[in-house]
Amino acid sequence: MRLEIELTQIKALVLDVNPRKEGKEKEVLACDIKCEVGLTNDALAVFSPTLKSFLFDTSGMTDLAGDLMVRYPSLKLPLHWDAELVGAHVKIVGEGGKPITFPEALLHKFTIAPQNGGTVIIGFTVSVYPDASQLGRASELIGMTTIISVEPPELPEMQKAA
Repeated sequence: MRLEIELTQIKALVLDVNPRKEGKEKEVLACDIKCEVGLTNDALAVFSPTLKSFLFDTSGMTDLAGDLMVRYPSLKLPLHWDAELVGAHVKIVGEGGKPITFPEALLHKFTIAPQNGGTVIIGFTVSVYPDASQLGRASELIGMTTIISVEPPELPEMQKAA
């Protein structure tokens, strides 16, 4: 399933950075950056239009602050969502303020953890082909709260039929 998720300067926790070599004939440096972001439950519409009402009791039951409650507290979480965004432009900014930019990233391995109060923790992996400098800088972000922006690729223009 293809997602059209867009994040603009959202706080993200970098959980892990996993470097590796890829390729049979010519090996290239690749890495997976595992992140988590906290969003409102409206973000669930990107995954499914009915996911919010499945995960949260939207019938009027709220907590003492008036916020939504998780509908099934015994549900094994996080949910794993089989979807991906190919060719995304990803920018991660750490403490130094200098962004690490990846123009062709793959976002995948999504997890969804609803929270009482109506928010959700969305986890995902950003797979990229960094240079050595980008890999070193990304590795320094493990365990840190950063700012992430994700822009989906532009869709190709439709051609008129002949």
